[in-house]
This record gives sequence, C-alpha cells and structure tokens, in this order.
Amino acid sequence: MAKELSVVIAALDGYNEIKELLLSIERQTIKNLLEVILVCQDRASLALPDNVCSDLIVLQGNRDLLLNEARTLGVLNSTAPFVVILEDQCLPRADCFEHLLDRLKQGWSGVGPSIHHGNKCSAVARAANCVTYGQWMGRRKSGQMDFIAGYNSAFPKRLLLARGEQLQQDFIVPSLMLSSLRAQGHKFFFETKAVMVHWEASRFSGTKSILIPQGRAMGKLRSRTWPVWKRWMYSFLSPALAAFRYGRAILAYLRLYGFRIFTAEFLYLLPITVVWTYGELTGYWTKDKSVYSQVSRVEKNRTPFIEPCEAISASEVA
Repeated sequence: MAKELSVVIAALDGYNEIKELLLSIERQTIKNLLEVILVCQDRASLALPDNVCSDLIVLQGNRDLLLNEARTLGVLNSTAPFVVILEDQCLPRADCFEHLLDRLKQGWSGVGPSIHHGNKCSAVARAANCVTYGQWMGRRKSGQMDFIAGYNSAFPKRLLLARGEQLQQDFIVPSLMLSSLRAQGHKFFFETKAVMVHWEASRFSGTKSILIPQGRAMGKLRSRTWPVWKRWMYSFLSPALAAFRYGRAILAYLRLYGFRIFTAEFLYLLPITVVWTYGELTGYWTKDKSVYSQVSRVEKNRTPFIEPCEAISASEVA
C-alpha cells in the first residue's frame, strides 16, 4: 500500500529517547499509511531493538549531525506526498495523523495540531507550554490560522522541497519558515481534532537552558541581513515583544482555566516570557557560530530536563 504521510524523527541520542514516540505512532489509526523515518548519527549508537517496527526506515548521518540537519535529511529521503516532523517530547493521540491527513488533502499548505499539556506535576512546565505553544492550546474551533506549530505540524513535501538550500536553516527556527510561507500567500489550517501532548522542562533552570539558545538562534537568523540601525531598533522594542508574548500566554491560560488562578503557574508566565525574549535580543548581536549547535544540544533530547514523576509516556496520550 502506498504511503501517504512521512513521519520524520531525529534520534540523535539513541532509542530510549524516542521509544515512547514510536509507541504512539504504532497506535495511529492510519499506521498502514505512514512511512516512519528515523535519522541517527550512526546505527550503533541508535541501538534499535530487533523487535521494534521492522518497517522503520533508518537513515545514518555522521557523528557531528545536528538536529536541523537530521530533519532535513529525513525530508529529502521521504517518499510520501506529505511530511510531519516530530519532536521526541510531543506525542500524537491515536487519531491525530488521520485528521491531519484529511485536512492536507483539502489543499492546505500546512495543518497544525491542538496541543495539550503533558506535564502533570510542574507548574513551570505548564507555564512554559502556555508561552511557547499556548496559541494552539485550549481552542475549541478548527479553522484557518496565520501560524501553526513549526514542528509537529504536517506539510506537503513539495512545499518543503521548494525551500531548497534554505530548508536546513528553516529547521533551526521553523516559525521563520512559516512567516516566509505566509508572506508568499500560503494558508495554514488548525485542526482541533488532531491532538498532540507536549512536555516542557520541569524546572525553571531547564526552561532557561532551552529557551535562551532557542531565542538566540531566532534572533541571529532573523537579523542576519539587518543593518545596525535595525538591530538597535528591535533591541529597544524587545520589551514590546515580551509584552506581546506575555499577553498571548495570558490568553492561552484563560482559554485553559478561565479565571481560576493557579498561582505558581500563572506567576511563571512572565519570567519565562522574559527569558525567551532576552535570548532573542542577544541573538541580534551575537557573532557566535555555535549558536545553532547549542539549539541542537538542548533540543535533541528533552528527557534530561523532565522529572521522573511526569516522564514522557505514550500511556498519557491514549
């Protein structure tokens, strides 16, 4: 049977990193239509058990392979007409890909899922989800949106291939890719029936370790062609950007909880927003060539940042 959706997973830290994600994929209602591609640095370090998904496609890069490079390699070697790139910390519910694929076949340039909290114990993590993924949380209606999640959303493969050499850079900060596609007239759909469960770091120290490199990479990429005056202008406007993100997080919180105040979770929204925006501000000015590899280092495996009491688990999304 021809595959209709390629599922690309970067597994740079071995099988344990992605085993729960693979369990979630095995439970998909359209599993027979999925092409599952694992991209690793080398097969030996992947250590894939013999009894795991005999139909998996495993691509080997090299010991220096970065996360964005691995994801690009997966897309370039996919064969289905549609592609979804998954994070190891975001697990799809059983009918998620079915709903994504149904919408893609209607002609949308991208279809994004509804995001639910995976963290059960950490107020920091739940606040971080509201800041980073909040615009796709708590919504009751599907429909066209200006932006969908950069990762864990599905796109026509031809659209990604049309990015050419830019694609590898797109997968460092995919929100910039979405901005570019939107400016070209592409339209995206948000599907509430397609649910994914997302985990963030359990402690504030972990949140900083993730969001500062992410923000710095975003700032560096966004400003790479800017003149000095524009860097200064955006630097002075950083408080306005933080206010916008904070307001967006508040709206997500209200959609999820109404006017019930969970004090710790609510109070963490502001410092997390500031940390992320501070990272982007420093990115406008940095000349550090290791910025992108730093994102890969903190993003390639979320497990070290998550407490055992709320570990990533496929049983939580069934």
